[in-house]
Amino acid sequence: MFRNNLQIARRILIRQKAYSLINIFGLALGLSACIFILLWVQDELAFDQFHEKADRIYLVGLDARLGTQDIKGATTAPPLAQALRQEFTGIENAARLYKTNDKLVKYEDRIFTEDNFYYTDSTFFDIFSFNLLQGSPEAALAEPYSLVITREMKEKYFGDQDALGKVLRIEGKQDYQITGICENVPKTSHIRFDFLTPFSSMTERSHFDWGSNFVRTYVLLHEKASLEEINKQFPALLEKHFGPVINEVMNISLQEFYEAGNRYTYFLEALPDIHLRSSFKQKPEGSSDIIYVYVLSLIALLILIIACINFINLSTARSALRAKEVGIKKVLGSDRRQLISQFLTESVILCAMAMMVAILMVELLLPAFNKLTDKQLALEFLSNPYTLPTLILLSLFTGIAAGGYAAFFQSSVSIISVLKGTFTLKMKSGVIRNVLVIFQFSISIALIICTLFVMSQIRYIQNMDMGFDKEQVFVIDRFEVLGSQQRVFKAEALRNSGILAGRITGN
Repeated sequence: MFRNNLQIARRILIRQKAYSLINIFGLALGLSACIFILLWVQDELAFDQFHEKADRIYLVGLDARLGTQDIKGATTAPPLAQALRQEFTGIENAARLYKTNDKLVKYEDRIFTEDNFYYTDSTFFDIFSFNLLQGSPEAALAEPYSLVITREMKEKYFGDQDALGKVLRIEGKQDYQITGICENVPKTSHIRFDFLTPFSSMTERSHFDWGSNFVRTYVLLHEKASLEEINKQFPALLEKHFGPVINEVMNISLQEFYEAGNRYTYFLEALPDIHLRSSFKQKPEGSSDIIYVYVLSLIALLILIIACINFINLSTARSALRAKEVGIKKVLGSDRRQLISQFLTESVILCAMAMMVAILMVELLLPAFNKLTDKQLALEFLSNPYTLPTLILLSLFTGIAAGGYAAFFQSSVSIISVLKGTFTLKMKSGVIRNVLVIFQFSISIALIICTLFVMSQIRYIQNMDMGFDKEQVFVIDRFEVLGSQQRVFKAEALRNSGILAGRITGN
């Protein structure tokens, strides 16, 4: 029977080319929009999931209240990592991260200013699953002034040469020896480094105490560790290490500090939650929000509903043209189940063709979409085993959802009314079609209004009056390298008739 339905569907599609093309193109537009959104959602949900121990990695957060100021941030004191390793049960390892930007990096006669320069601990590769192409994970960050760079940086500075053992001069002061080459950091990582060096390389260590919070501390829990038991150990740690700081600065005990209405404690945030479900007020760089995933998923569903309603309306509008076909088939012995099967087969075939067109549209437009979203999305049919089954299920679901009502409606045609030539669309079906049309237009209008609102906000931000002509204002990066010569440089610059005023920030 299925083979017969396929043959009938093929003949219908060939005979009614205009109707078929309209339906295929309408469904393809809706499906392509859904695929784009699903690719974006999949990418967002995949953040930090590539680490082998992702379910055991946590970021230590600081939850504090100092006077009237509430703090819930992702930075903690530098000595915390070592204390957690030595004093906590349930914690297997810990590592710190501290990001610096605008680092001067020199190799031979070439000098670049680099961001994403991180200080970390030698335990970094024991916790995170970043792939080292060259070098040992255990030894790469063991010595001061050792340096791990990404493959992109290796190609930038050394091209095809072997970079291991080569030396880069940082800030024009210190030579760093390259001890490891790491694969480029995945886009789905909230930690995005180009350079890694151990904390022992940092010369400015005057604030490496319990009163300064400027590093991120990550911990790796034992496999059977209890999060609740680990949280219970923080008060004793704070009493031991942070209590003396409070006593020295405020001349009170930690208990008195708490009784005065202050708060100071640590908590653990799961690594997979950092990007979308972070509870931090001061979120790590690049963090997003799960609400965007929900909103865009809803938009994808609404777009798909609009495409399905459009298909339903076109199908029911053609019911009168196919009434004689249905009547004759019923006279020849076809039951309603067989007719529903036939119409659903036609619908699924149309949707499958629409899906192929949608995939082609996505492939053509994906570079522009990636540029818009600043991502590297791709339809990975071979490397991702879920892509093809997801698209097939989406196609089947859309075909059944779009063709279901039309199949049940068309299969209910009365033989007598068809043979007498008195078949007309029933009042009930007309009401349903009107409701669907109204619902379709309501969704479309709502989406258009939301789009216009967002566009107007973006336009306002781009063109708002900032109180100065931004086209005439220039910022000199790394002005601090001039040190005591900053004011001399400013005075000399103001002698230029084209410069009206200047300001040294921080002075």
